[in-house]
Amino acid sequence: PNLDSLVEYIHTSLLEVFATKFESDTQASVLTNYLAKSILDASPSANVKVVKMGKPREQQAIQLSEVTIPVCLQQLAPSQKQMLILHELDPNGTAYHLVLALECSLSKIVIERTVCALMGRHQVLRSRSVSMTGKVDLQEVLPLSCSMVALTQCVEPTTAPSSRAFAESAMWAPYDFNKTLWARFALSKNLVVVAMHHIAGDATSFATLATEMTHLFSLSAMSQCEDRSRSLASLPWRFCDYVRWKWNKLQSSGAQQLEYWRDALGTGPLPLDMPIDFVRTKTKTDRGASASAAIARPSRLYGATPFMVTLVAFAAVLSRCSRQEEVCLGVPYAGRDRREQRGVLGYLVNVLPLALSLQPASKKASIIQHTQHQCVHAFAHADVQLHQIVKAIGAVRDSSRTPLFQATLNSWATGGTRGKASDDQAWLEAYSGHDDDAPFELDLTLQGSVAENKVWVSLKYRVNLFEEVSIERLLGALDFEL
Repeated sequence: PNLDSLVEYIHTSLLEVFATKFESDTQASVLTNYLAKSILDASPSANVKVVKMGKPREQQAIQLSEVTIPVCLQQLAPSQKQMLILHELDPNGTAYHLVLALECSLSKIVIERTVCALMGRHQVLRSRSVSMTGKVDLQEVLPLSCSMVALTQCVEPTTAPSSRAFAESAMWAPYDFNKTLWARFALSKNLVVVAMHHIAGDATSFATLATEMTHLFSLSAMSQCEDRSRSLASLPWRFCDYVRWKWNKLQSSGAQQLEYWRDALGTGPLPLDMPIDFVRTKTKTDRGASASAAIARPSRLYGATPFMVTLVAFAAVLSRCSRQEEVCLGVPYAGRDRREQRGVLGYLVNVLPLALSLQPASKKASIIQHTQHQCVHAFAHADVQLHQIVKAIGAVRDSSRTPLFQATLNSWATGGTRGKASDDQAWLEAYSGHDDDAPFELDLTLQGSVAENKVWVSLKYRVNLFEEVSIERLLGALDFEL
């Protein structure tokens, strides 16, 4: 390894130390002692010594202040810290689970080689949380040989009538962030299921993973895992590169971005006061259900994307129902503006609060145009996380509601999304979040076209607030608005 290039990682953070495979015991010793010296140079008072962990060629470690730090520890991304907060609020919930199922006739060894190639290519598939200060503050990337244990512990159901049934039985178990990997792999005779917590990936990551998995399956005749992984385009960045870039950007412009949100939101928008069917409890619950419908395709007459038109229409419906002229919605920002970030597997998304003003006398075209400008400015200040914005503006917290916004709009296909893997494989299915979990009061998702003038949508809602008939009326109103 190039030792000079590793020094800058150490100087970025004393705990940001990266694993590598060593060609000799001497090289391993040189590297670990060099890293230890770098820490001492940055912090002369630190208590540092080098200790061996297993075989020298596999791993050595640095002991800092009586805490052993494996060489493969990394910082968490800001978005991952936000997800940790959400996970701690409901550690047994499944709202932030992503599941990918592929039915195929390939042999177990071919599937294992494919998973091996993907885990070697993407660090988050073999990462887990680490607590150094009493709370989770780092992520550990396991060597490929260690992380493959997750693959060998396969689930073999006696009956698996459908991909959905197998996925639910094998993959909706809660994540213990202190013990388990963020990603899981399970095999049965004709089915491979991949699941990950949102802390390890977003919708774009899952689409990338599906594409790469089906591509590698199509090369099943090749015997070497290394050759198979080389058939994929090289990654300019890995997730650790993104994390370092993001923290550097926040250090230089984070304060200015928070100032933008103070100006945009003031002391915080009023909570969404929708007519509800049940008495609101003092503390919120994430127990939910989902309703789907085919609604009118968003018009392109306004010179805006279907997502933007739907965003304004959804806000207009909520505004009329709540009798509020200003409605704040959660809008996802993909966080992949740079070309180097597009192939990165990881959680890059940030959900931003967008306060929309819907004056009754305003024309729809002008509202859409104004909303477009709002989105452009919001996305230009999207590096700070929601909990930082809440703290910066001093928003009043309400234990019965999520802060700043209670309704969101997404554009990623969830349950039952299907696609042909290849002529030799069956169908791909993807699920995002269990239907029984609703992290927001209302969560609308655009799922794709069903006809020339129709689009399929899903509206997840909290069952302690709304009855199904009320949600159906809401979808009908959205259809009429579009």
